[in-house]
Amino acid sequence: MASIILRKFYQQSIRCIQNVTSVPIKTVSSLYSTDVEPKQNKLTSPVNSWNEWDPLEEIIVGTPEYATVPHLLPEVKTCAASAKHDFYIQNGGKYWADVIPKEHWQLLCKQVEDFVKMLELEGIKVVRPDPVDHRKSYKLLDFETQGFYAAMPRDFLLIVGDEIIEATMTWRSRYFEYLAYRPLALNYWRQGAKWTIGPKPTNFSKLIRDEPINVGLSDEHNPDYGKVTTESEPCFDAADFIRAGRDIFAQRSQVTNLSGIEWVRRHLEPRGIKVHRLSFVDPRPMHIDATFTLVKPGIAIQNPDRPCHQVDFIRKAGWQVIDAPQPLMKKANLRVNGYLGRENSLSPFLKAK
Repeated sequence: MASIILRKFYQQSIRCIQNVTSVPIKTVSSLYSTDVEPKQNKLTSPVNSWNEWDPLEEIIVGTPEYATVPHLLPEVKTCAASAKHDFYIQNGGKYWADVIPKEHWQLLCKQVEDFVKMLELEGIKVVRPDPVDHRKSYKLLDFETQGFYAAMPRDFLLIVGDEIIEATMTWRSRYFEYLAYRPLALNYWRQGAKWTIGPKPTNFSKLIRDEPINVGLSDEHNPDYGKVTTESEPCFDAADFIRAGRDIFAQRSQVTNLSGIEWVRRHLEPRGIKVHRLSFVDPRPMHIDATFTLVKPGIAIQNPDRPCHQVDFIRKAGWQVIDAPQPLMKKANLRVNGYLGRENSLSPFLKAK
């Protein structure tokens, strides 16, 4: 009976990762051979994580506190299911807790805390971002909006060895998301970690198109196809990068442009780290780990509905690429709700009040 309860508890907690996720800060030594890990800072850094599969020692888990519905700006409109556009129009700028069923919100918060407890029971140190009121408005030179949340540190923080890289963030509602993580980054830096801040976008009217380009060749031959972002300046989310020691894989997406990938590549190249671009059969790519991920040395999982164009190259390199199983929810239900084949940051919230 105990093992059954534990298994059920674990599955419930894993589901909450889709909504309030985490980013590894420290793992034990790589499962690869030792020559895979580049040399790190000689200082005793509390940050040390090179891949997506090493056993955890310390992790940042996000928080749903003060999560706010983003306004339906072009970058949100392109990524959100069309069936949900009216929801964003009606509720943009309101707390999620005020626009979804109370029991849904309570369940979400409980799942997050259960997930934290599960990690701590495994001996993993868990740290959390500071609560920030994301409903507060802010204005820059070319836009005014409100925030989103600090629920997904995986979107914002890219950990490469002993270095923390803050992503530029492409949604205007996430421009000041770094405020929730700044005390953590500062603390790690003071203990010896490297800390790099990606260049924040300066002109969103040039960086974000009103509508994505939907003419011309597919993404395999035209990286701009279907994208709302331009190449006016670098932009990237950390969740568009997956790590495998000295090799990092990235995708051009609605929030990461080629200039952003190039910025990360040039930044890491002096350390002997290579950044490789992958592309997928995906009309609206949004974060590579919703489509393709590495679970252990030699094994990758891909979304069968969004296969990788370079899958043959990956297999020739000795990796086994496994199709993820189909969801238990019928595709017809997903299609009706506008969620077929898409990653959804707050997936339990299919029905507002």
